[in-house]
Amino acid sequence: MCIRDRFYDELAKQINQLCVQTGYLEKNGGMVSLIDVYFYLNKIRGTALISPSDLMMAAQKFQRLGFEMKVTTLEGNVKVIQSTNFNQDADFEKNVRKFVDERQGVLAETLARKSGISLLIARFKLEEGARRGKLCLDNSIEGQRYYLNILL
Repeated sequence: MCIRDRFYDELAKQINQLCVQTGYLEKNGGMVSLIDVYFYLNKIRGTALISPSDLMMAAQKFQRLGFEMKVTTLEGNVKVIQSTNFNQDADFEKNVRKFVDERQGVLAETLARKSGISLLIARFKLEEGARRGKLCLDNSIEGQRYYLNILL
């Protein structure tokens, strides 16, 4: 194994430690954008910063190293680190439904703020809820507001 491979293996272990062992991934609903991981990891590292391509190379080693996370590409070519145990329906019930007010619905910005996840991930979770028929969407001047689908 060459030095470069060892570097990416070690970096993958650090990312695993950050995401899984510290609970960062779970705290963010089982999914976190690579951008967020990139900034958070570099903030923790302080001086020995990594590049976005270093992050991608290390992320490609997750499954080979037996980590319980993977890189997934969402709509719009957004890459996220996701738990291999991630389940859309369970995530909706646990991390989204409780923030959708029955009368006022919820905006993506509100979900992001209240649940502590990034706006990007909040939008994805709400859009996915609408695609699965769990939410209804209302476009207004305020933006896209999501309501529970009470017809199902």
